[in-house]
Amino acid sequence: MWGSLALALAICVFLERICRSGLKLWHMRKLEAALRGQGLKGPPPIFLAGNVVEILFRREAVRNKGMDGISHDIVAHVSPDVAAWSKLYGKPYLVRWLSEPRVVVFDPDSIREILSKQFDKFEKSEQQLEFVLDFIGAGLVGLNGNKWSHHRSVLSPAFHTERLKAMLSSMTKCTEKLVEKWSRRVGQAEGLETEVEVQQDLKRLAADVISHTSFGSNYEKGERVFQGLTLLGVLLVRCFHNSWLPFFRYLPTKLNFQIWKLRREIDGTLLSLIRERRIAAAKLGERSSHPYGSDLLGLILEEGETGGKSVKFPEQAIVDECKTFYLAGHETSSSLLAWALLLLATHPDWQEKARAEVQQHFPNGVDDGETLSKLKVVGMIILETLRLYPAAGEMNRASTHDTVLSNGIKLPRGTGITIPILSLQHDPELWGPDANEFRPERFANGTTKACKHPNAFLGFSFGPRVCIGQGLAVMEAKVVLAMLLQNFSFRLSPNYRHNPTVQIVIQSFTGIQLLVQKI
Repeated sequence: MWGSLALALAICVFLERICRSGLKLWHMRKLEAALRGQGLKGPPPIFLAGNVVEILFRREAVRNKGMDGISHDIVAHVSPDVAAWSKLYGKPYLVRWLSEPRVVVFDPDSIREILSKQFDKFEKSEQQLEFVLDFIGAGLVGLNGNKWSHHRSVLSPAFHTERLKAMLSSMTKCTEKLVEKWSRRVGQAEGLETEVEVQQDLKRLAADVISHTSFGSNYEKGERVFQGLTLLGVLLVRCFHNSWLPFFRYLPTKLNFQIWKLRREIDGTLLSLIRERRIAAAKLGERSSHPYGSDLLGLILEEGETGGKSVKFPEQAIVDECKTFYLAGHETSSSLLAWALLLLATHPDWQEKARAEVQQHFPNGVDDGETLSKLKVVGMIILETLRLYPAAGEMNRASTHDTVLSNGIKLPRGTGITIPILSLQHDPELWGPDANEFRPERFANGTTKACKHPNAFLGFSFGPRVCIGQGLAVMEAKVVLAMLLQNFSFRLSPNYRHNPTVQIVIQSFTGIQLLVQKI
């Protein structure tokens, strides 16, 4: 009897979801027709899959081929679909991501409306949130509306400049281990240059930094979280290739079982860390100004539980925020550092300028957070690296209201929006004829004056949803680059093959091989 009832309930749920999906598909077709009625053109979609299959096929084809020589004109290589379709169909153009119609927007004024002026009318789309929730849960990246506002207000104090400076010691200690490792390798080469695959070493360094700055003395457990999230990302990408199949993510497949098990293990590790901190804080009571600790987890717990907010964070919310900052802090930082070293290796004049600046302000090692702000040349190099090689090649939103953009396009409620960050930051009409060249001096007066439009740089986005970890990322990049430049010089290895591609973030598909020499 109970088995029959369970089967009947399962069938009802399945039919209800089929009906809901059918209604959603019909609504999306109406949206697409309204957009095409305004003259928007785009590639012909495939039923259910939309243009996703062609996008993935185009990107895989160029990734397997690689680039001929070293050029920073990488839009057609990293985003071949954007490069080809914007020429064929114009700017903006229309694509379908699975069932969702998306307008690919290139106009900086329209982008400013989406991210700033009318940001409350544009949120993460349902399809985008599904992937984020599967990966890192309902942290800042996976929230919309009032929930996002609450999390943002609770977490912001943890990223104030003064609190970040307390993490300087952890950053320098982690970087010292990398300096020692590379010094041993150079020493084995008897003082000559030695080839180092810096991308993997910098990934490990970024994981070490975020483990220490996030979890303090419990960084070993933090490293287990990092390893789990790395594997989870690989599994979810495999799952994504089947996302055009209805309900694939809910089916009892071997891949899904692996994902579910790994997610439970990651959450369990983080929950144990949180509960350990709460027990320790209860013992300290009011005897400490920071009973939960001064690392990132401690600051999140302090703000989430004692920050005077009307709604405190439940355990799962803190777990999801930890995963969010762990992934963002690791992937984006390692990508930025690896590309920065590549650019310095191929531009020895800027490498010498940066080294001279570091030696001037830090003759005895990087030991003062206040002085980091004086590294102007290093700061310009970081921004130019983020322009040429941003961590994210694109950003997606969905309209929550019927909206009209400054370019006259009417966006019905539910329309997807894609902002092609990489294409925007390489656009000669915005950045000049040298848009694909490494010229850090363009940022001498900040990001808003670096090109023809004040909002064409999206390295950290802008508006109310600007990256909350921007200060932490820049601080880490300055510390690591300063310490590496104090100890080593870099040249490009003849074994390096330029092949930037999207693997969660934009990174080199075949690694970055540099010749490293001790100074």
